[in-house]
Amino acid sequence: MPGSPLRTDDLRGQNDVLKSAKSRLENLSNHLPPPLKPCVVSGVVEQSVCSAQHSNGGVLPEDVVIVSALRTPITKAKRGGLRNVPAHALLTTVLQATLKNSGVPAQDISDVVVGTALGDSQRAAQCRIAMFLAGFPESVPGRTCNRMCSSGLQAVADVAASIKAGYYDIGLACGVESMSSDPFITDSPVEPEKLVESSSAQSCLLPMGLTSENVADTYGISRKAQDELALTSHTRAARAMRSGRFAAEIVPVATKEKNPSNGEDLEFGMCIVLKTMLLQAPSLA
Repeated sequence: MPGSPLRTDDLRGQNDVLKSAKSRLENLSNHLPPPLKPCVVSGVVEQSVCSAQHSNGGVLPEDVVIVSALRTPITKAKRGGLRNVPAHALLTTVLQATLKNSGVPAQDISDVVVGTALGDSQRAAQCRIAMFLAGFPESVPGRTCNRMCSSGLQAVADVAASIKAGYYDIGLACGVESMSSDPFITDSPVEPEKLVESSSAQSCLLPMGLTSENVADTYGISRKAQDELALTSHTRAARAMRSGRFAAEIVPVATKEKNPSNGEDLEFGMCIVLKTMLLQAPSLA
């Protein structure tokens, strides 16, 4: 095949990346329990709890399980079908669907944790508004958490840890962002004279674009390899969408289209950046 040959440094860098990825996958797989084996009770095969399985990977009383996971698909920022939908409306839609699909009463949920990295200083209030609009009573508390790109995952970890610790039995972990409406500038003061004291502190202000260029340079990942991976990923995602693999987890969102010339509403549409996970301790009754 035509093209410039790879240098030894390039091959070594790519091999290091593959070894690192393989190591991470092996570490993750070690945290997963063995597949749940059917339990025969009075001649009936059940996939539920069997006391005999407690010693070989079955569900235990202290386990935490996901009973509902819903989301809306991601659309393009500024140009996509959700560009006119504020973050609280996105969250409201999926919270309502979670309550309906899971059958869990809102008042039985002990905490709602929303992971969010961007947004203005009122994001916590917006999430609280979304809870009330979705039908949650004032007795159910809610909060946000921020671990940048891992904020949604941190929300899941926080709820799971609280259930594991016995603080409550049912919690709702969410994530919400709106790149169309979120600000792209920092409103927190930074002392420039202090930044020169730490290169790590300086790197905190690097935009994601430069960060990705640095990663590609460090590990020898070529533009061609990135483009091939992106094409493969998007092709698989499009095929999965068309085949209905995500149909059970996608929640449609009602949107308003606006006239670009005057900003007036044109029509209501249905558009298919969010995820919620309802977690609870298993019932062993």
